[in-house]
Amino acid sequence: MKKTELYDVITDLRSLGLSSGPDPRLPKGARPSADMLDRWARAAALAEPDVRQAAIWAIRAAAHATGLVPASIQGLYVARGQGKWPGRTVPAMNLRGWTYQTSRAAFRAARKMGAGLLIFEQALMESMDLSPRGIREHLKLNRPIFARTSAFGHFGRAPEDDGAFSWEKTDLAERLRSHLA
Repeated sequence: MKKTELYDVITDLRSLGLSSGPDPRLPKGARPSADMLDRWARAAALAEPDVRQAAIWAIRAAAHATGLVPASIQGLYVARGQGKWPGRTVPAMNLRGWTYQTSRAAFRAARKMGAGLLIFEQALMESMDLSPRGIREHLKLNRPIFARTSAFGHFGRAPEDDGAFSWEKTDLAERLRSHLA
């Protein structure tokens, strides 16, 4: 698999008719191929920072050109609660933790079913930094406390005062639940 470079993303965008000037954009209806989207998604996740930023911009620009826009679903919930949007249900699926292929499968299934509306939401994670460093620091995993985990397993044990089994704590449960309510 060839590494995506900044030049590749720019070439892709130009092939779709990217306008030039101070506010470049793709023409309405510009649809990148599945291969192009796959390449951009890989670059957005794995490439060097400048390529990553370009790929993220390309994905957003392509979504906008095809009529996809980020939006809050709160208005739908309110309208449904007030009876202004009866007889419809649109399941909101949380994307956090989904693989790229799983997300693509959901879109393919929605297209096959002729879904008029498909909502993906990403849960607010203001309660905890989910970067590898944030997880290590929150769970205090940088300390040598793991000898006890070698006997009787390391899940389902009560958290101890010295930090052992810190991953079993439920201190974030209420904060996370409030974001999902």
